[in-house]
Amino acid sequence: MTDEDAAVRARAVGALRQMGEPAVHVLIDALLEALADEDGSVRAEAARVLGTLGEPAKAAVPALIEAG
Repeated sequence: MTDEDAAVRARAVGALRQMGEPAVHVLIDALLEALADEDGSVRAEAARVLGTLGEPAKAAVPALIEAG
């Protein structure tokens, strides 16, 4: 999540979703970090992926509201 290119960061966020259920907590931590990214496309992709996680992402709601 530290690449200078926002498109690379956004793709990385999408790729994190491929990690699946076993790594969901690591995934959520990375997505919370991405919600604070300077680029809107990275923040949007993080929010989109969080929305696909269901109940495990419930703790991310305050960060989603803040990022909005």
